[in-house]
Amino acid sequence: MLLRQCDIRREDEMWILVHSKGLRFSASEFALITGLKFGNISQFDLTSSRIRDQYFNGENKIHNNRLEEVFISLCKKGKRTSTKRAKKKAKLSGKSNLDEDIVKLALLYFVEHVLLGKEGKNLIDLQWVQLVDSLEEFNKYPWGRICYERTLFGLQRALDKRQSKYVEKKKRRNATYEAYALVGFPYAFQIWAYEVIPLLGMKYASRIGRSFPRILNWTSIATPKYTEIQSLFVESNLSLHSILIPTLEEREQEYVKCFEFEVESNDVFQDDVNDWEKDEDHEEAEAYTTATTTTMKCGKKGDSSN
Repeated sequence: MLLRQCDIRREDEMWILVHSKGLRFSASEFALITGLKFGNISQFDLTSSRIRDQYFNGENKIHNNRLEEVFISLCKKGKRTSTKRAKKKAKLSGKSNLDEDIVKLALLYFVEHVLLGKEGKNLIDLQWVQLVDSLEEFNKYPWGRICYERTLFGLQRALDKRQSKYVEKKKRRNATYEAYALVGFPYAFQIWAYEVIPLLGMKYASRIGRSFPRILNWTSIATPKYTEIQSLFVESNLSLHSILIPTLEEREQEYVKCFEFEVESNDVFQDDVNDWEKDEDHEEAEAYTTATTTTMKCGKKGDSSN
């Protein structure tokens, strides 16, 4: 899919070209898929340092591995204080907020590892450590905006310089692929692909519902091979949806109300597609795609890590 990304100079969205039709992946599609909130981030209080002081010794640099260690330690401690007698003793000693703090650290872990796709060696954003001390504020925060921006950044740049690196590897040895990593929440991009290319969803996923957010409606049943996906893209009667349109029920949800939706149209995209098809970079991308497809047909496949 990423090899079909078009360079249309729009930093807030990306388009995938299939059958000369643009498929849009934007904030509105991301919201429909994930159900995460978008909005203004300037109104939130990020001044509390209690969590950082109490559990991380006031450190200014906290790695995700450290967060995991503290969380596991607190969970074990929570089990030891789970009886009524132990809870009463904890309350008298002023430590009755342990269970709540375990929840707060779990939420922090979820944001860092799942929504933002960070590794254990990465540093935690200290503003999230401050924010999580107020669960009400934390739950109001526009995580959709934060998560989407990081996800889009990763998707748009995942293949940067990969073509030239692949060519260099090919010269030095018989390279079959060039690996890349994705950050953010790329699973939303996968679900989006099922929605905008229905045949993709029919072949490699199972629709288990028609609820919202749409991420709840799909479960993957197979891992497609690169050559299979390429064959699917040349299907003559391939059904495609340029943009995702919310249902009447979805339009009533808070995470959808901040977006304006139009009737599906590809006109706004067509001029950019025409320019892209004339671009020399497009020819280079096509050559890379052909070379990659050829090596895949030889029985070897690439690898990507999330």
